[in-house]
Amino acid sequence: MRTISLFILFSLLSGIYFYTPAHAQSDTTKKALEDVKESVTTLINAKDEENPNDIAFRIETFKKVIDFSIAETKDLKIKLFDIDSKKVGTSTIEWKNRMMKNLDDALEYYDSEKNFIKENEASLTLPEIKTKAESFKEWREKEYTPTADEINDYFLIEQQKQALDITKKRAEKIRVDIEKLKKARIKTAELEKMFSKTEVLLKDAQELNDKAVLLFSTTKILQLPESKDEKILMNATEEATSTATSTVTDEVEKNPQLSIKDLVKESFTKVKNIYQIFIDMSNVVRKLL
Repeated sequence: MRTISLFILFSLLSGIYFYTPAHAQSDTTKKALEDVKESVTTLINAKDEENPNDIAFRIETFKKVIDFSIAETKDLKIKLFDIDSKKVGTSTIEWKNRMMKNLDDALEYYDSEKNFIKENEASLTLPEIKTKAESFKEWREKEYTPTADEINDYFLIEQQKQALDITKKRAEKIRVDIEKLKKARIKTAELEKMFSKTEVLLKDAQELNDKAVLLFSTTKILQLPESKDEKILMNATEEATSTATSTVTDEVEKNPQLSIKDLVKESFTKVKNIYQIFIDMSNVVRKLL
């Protein structure tokens, strides 16, 4: 019996920390975005002082802003390249191509700004630098940020899908282990009660991510002509979410303004709670030794 219990304990504990939170952006992209916002704001709000050293400093700051922007954009391009065209439908491929073009346009804009600074560095004044920064900020907010948000939302959903798959596999192993404990005539009532909570949470987490998929597909992907297979997929997803009986459906209907990020964040929170229960279950198993 002790051998079986030790096996169960190992099974419950192993893999609990395998799951890592989904991130909308890689650390590189996030850091670049924060640096760009902070630097541009500093340039715009800076007090004008006709000091040659100050002008040189502002010019170097703007150069760094452009470099950060280029790094951020290239990072997003790499993420898009990773989408396997063989595993997605026609509409997703078209969306990917559209996003890629937007990023290429952004890189072209950044190059033009970089060349302008290089060619006019010696004659630029502080007001001109501030005007450039304001124009840069407006362009990013109008042309670039929507594209970056779309791409990050897509990968946020995909990362949560992977997290859910890992969690389902972990839950299945734990379910099998509980059955082994029962066959060994070990009391499992408390473990079964705890495990049933994880099943509800997992169902809710899956539903939330399904709704994020549906929202992204209908507002982003299906703005383009969709393929037949994707229509079937979307219809199936819509039917699944519309017939769900969990409290998630009621919560979403009460707050239709929930964004893709909100939905995935809620899904992640429920998965996080599942893993906490797994840890609590491992503590219960210790008591059974």
